[in-house]
Amino acid sequence: MVLGLSLALTGLCLVVVVWAVVKIVTRQPLLLTRRGDQVLLGVLALVELGLVVQAVLGFVLGAQQQIPNLLTFGVYLVGVLLILPVGTFWALADRSRGGAGVLVVACVTVPAMVLRMHQVYAGG
Repeated sequence: MVLGLSLALTGLCLVVVVWAVVKIVTRQPLLLTRRGDQVLLGVLALVELGLVVQAVLGFVLGAQQQIPNLLTFGVYLVGVLLILPVGTFWALADRSRGGAGVLVVACVTVPAMVLRMHQVYAGG
């Protein structure tokens, strides 16, 4: 696993978390017509792209090395790809501040799964 990529993804997720918490506090829904929300969705797309790169690298590196729990590692690599699209779709569909709350949960889950992937990759 590439530590720098994981740290960058975690940092971007935490930026989105702060942004979404501000939306919760100000009681603003996530709308595609607002410039700030478009930037937020761009950051989410960048995180998703980074997760795709991490999945490809994870499968390549996982195939080259003997990882004890290869199936678990593969499930984490694929599963983490689904979290942000589902959370983003839900946040866009929910016009209350709960939509931004879903985005917070999704963006906190991604770094937790990335950390767990590093643990599985290391054999723990």
